[in-house]
Amino acid sequence: MPGTAAARMDEKVHDKLVQARAEVIRRMFQTKTKEKQAEKIGTWEEVLWEHGRQGAFSGFTRDYFRVQTKSSVDLTNTITRVYIREINGSGELGADIPEIPIKERSFELQEKKD
Repeated sequence: MPGTAAARMDEKVHDKLVQARAEVIRRMFQTKTKEKQAEKIGTWEEVLWEHGRQGAFSGFTRDYFRVQTKSSVDLTNTITRVYIREINGSGELGADIPEIPIKERSFELQEKKD
């Protein structure tokens, strides 16, 4: 990358080798991600729900795995405990959810007390 120490070196790694190494790392990351997702199937996780559309909601586990579920209740900005049942067709975790949020998130800033 321009501006890095490697860019200023006389002996540079050929672009094809850089691309090949990057591809190896991408594949390793994808493999590890799938392994970690598979370990979550059959477990209970807390999920912070970001947004929903037409009863389908998307959120994240505490360790940043994306989860999808369906709910008749607006889950936006709530945390619920869910049962992870599958890895869906888009590569995200699919969850069954109780309809009662654990905790609502508050985005109000609180004055810091010294």
